[in-house]
Amino acid sequence: MGMYMLTVIRPDRKPSRHTKAQILRLDRKYLTGNYLTEKELDRGILFGRMYNGIVVAYVLLEQYPATYIIRSIVIVPEYRGEGMAKALVKSCMRWVRRQEVNTIHTYASATNYPSINMLVGVGFKVIRSVYCKHKTDPNWISFKIQL
Repeated sequence: MGMYMLTVIRPDRKPSRHTKAQILRLDRKYLTGNYLTEKELDRGILFGRMYNGIVVAYVLLEQYPATYIIRSIVIVPEYRGEGMAKALVKSCMRWVRRQEVNTIHTYASATNYPSINMLVGVGFKVIRSVYCKHKTDPNWISFKIQL
């Protein structure tokens, strides 16, 4: 990655319209089922990485009473396996801890072993299996971490 310029998408800065458009396209390309809307993106807390102005990874948090939910974790395939998801989830965990909230929930497809391993590796615990009729892959696992 030596010649690439790394840009960090941080929760204290609102993303540009161009960045939001990229994220919405990535969401539709790499996730199935409940796609993000621009309103949800505006309401969420965004962490991400860009190389040369192109979004290559992001995590979107949503705030609920007494907890946060990781809504989306997307890493462009060419950048998978480099630890970006783990680094972004850990950034989310540090940020949530500073908000004086101690719980984060998320879901992962029961067949997405890299995501499951990463989530367990950073300390998430399995809560239960969930069946989601509206998803292409209906078998999901619910996770929770106490910070």
